[in-house]
Amino acid sequence: MERRLNAELWDKMHYLFRDFNDRMVHLELHYDYEINFDAFRTVLICFFEKAPVFHSSFVDNKVRPYWEVKPYDIDDAITLKHIDDSEVEGEVDAFLTQYIPPESDFQMKVQCFITAEKLLCAS
Repeated sequence: MERRLNAELWDKMHYLFRDFNDRMVHLELHYDYEINFDAFRTVLICFFEKAPVFHSSFVDNKVRPYWEVKPYDIDDAITLKHIDDSEVEGEVDAFLTQYIPPESDFQMKVQCFITAEKLLCAS
């Protein structure tokens, strides 16, 4: 059975102004120690389960727009990438400035960049 979430005024406004406004929240976290990726993955699963809009697609129904909740695999939302220290800035900028269409099945993506000196997570 299809599961729907009502679109709120915030969702409708951002959809209407999608060509002029970035609805995304961009986050960059730097760690100087190794994190437990299994625990990190588990935390992301908790986020996705608590807020199903993270794995929903926006349906622009003219009368009553809504979010259609989609099945997901958490491994499709998180990526681990090993890079050189010299590539960090460009890789992070490219990831953080990507466009995630409201019609896609994911509204949140996370990428962890692993370098020789540090770990950086971006969402």
